[in-house]
Amino acid sequence: MTAARRIGILGGTFDPVHIAHLHIAVCAKHELGLDEVRFVPAGSPPHKPGQPVTSGSHRLRMLEIATVGFDVFVPDPIDLADEVPSYTSDLLARIRKAHPDDQLWFIMGGDSLTDFPRWHQPRRILSLARLAVVERPGWDAAEALGSSPLPELAGRVDRFPSVPIDLSATLIRARVAAGQPVDWLVPAEVLAYIHIHGLYALGHGTD
Repeated sequence: MTAARRIGILGGTFDPVHIAHLHIAVCAKHELGLDEVRFVPAGSPPHKPGQPVTSGSHRLRMLEIATVGFDVFVPDPIDLADEVPSYTSDLLARIRKAHPDDQLWFIMGGDSLTDFPRWHQPRRILSLARLAVVERPGWDAAEALGSSPLPELAGRVDRFPSVPIDLSATLIRARVAAGQPVDWLVPAEVLAYIHIHGLYALGHGTD
C-alpha cells in the first residue's frame, strides 16, 4: 500500500505569480515536510466580482514557467474549468476526491486567520484539510485562535515562518502598466512571457 503523501495547496489568482508566492511555497515545504505543493489558480475568484482577471491559460502558463526545475511544485488547473465562484471548500473537495489517501494542507496568510470563520463553509474546509498558516509580523496567533468562534480551529492549524515580502500582484500589474521595472519581483522567464504577450500593458491583461 502506498504511503500517504503530504500535499500543500496554494491557491490564488496568480495574476501574475511572483516571488512572494514562491518563497511561501518553499517555506511551507521545508517547515511542514511536504512532499508536494500544488499551485491552484482560481477560475472565478469570489472576492473579485466584476474585476477583470487575466485568462486562466496565461496564469497557468506563468505558473508552469515559474516552477520549472522544482519537481515538488505542481501547477494544477483543477479550478480553471468552472465559471462559478471558486470557494476554497469546493476546491478542497475536488482535490480530496483526487487524493483520497493523502494528507492535505491549505496554505494561507496569518492575516486571513481572523476572517476565516466568515469564509464560505469554514467547517467543511477544516474537515478536508489542515491549515498551513504563514506567520506575519505583528500577528497574534494566540489571540486569533483564542477568540475564534470555531473552537476546532486551533487543532487544525500548523504555523510556519517565512521572510516577510510585502508584495502584491496588483503592484506588479501597476508597475508594468506604468513602464516601471519589476525585475526580481517575478522570475525572469515569467517577466519575458508578460512582455511577449503584452500582459498588463494597459493596467490589466485579460486576453
